[in-house]
Amino acid sequence: MTDEAERFAQESLHSQKQLADSEQKREEFKIQAQETIKQLNKIYFLLINNDLFRWTARVKKLEKDIDRYKIDSTQMLEKNQQLIKEIEIFKSQNFTLKEQITKFETDLNETNVCKIYQKFYFKNLNYFYFRIIIIN
Repeated sequence: MTDEAERFAQESLHSQKQLADSEQKREEFKIQAQETIKQLNKIYFLLINNDLFRWTARVKKLEKDIDRYKIDSTQMLEKNQQLIKEIEIFKSQNFTLKEQITKFETDLNETNVCKIYQKFYFKNLNYFYFRIIIIN
């Protein structure tokens, strides 16, 4: 029985040693896994921050573009309103000038009629005057 007890004792020691080794390996794997998780978390954090930075930069660029387009469209609207006002002024001036031209044409026609009437009157007056002289 002593041989058997010795063998069981050695097997027990060997099993305890293997158990201790496996526990040590388990702890090492656990520490490695924790380190890997920490590194993956750092990489993930860096990727998220990098993506976040890129998206933030894109958003800022788009906001600047929108502001520029707003300014451009506001300037275009102001210019358009100014041109509309100028067109209205030109239309008003055109209408006034047309009225003046019509008035001048009327005055010219009246003047021409008066002139023709005067020519006719004086021509006939001369005719009657000479006739009176001849008759007398």
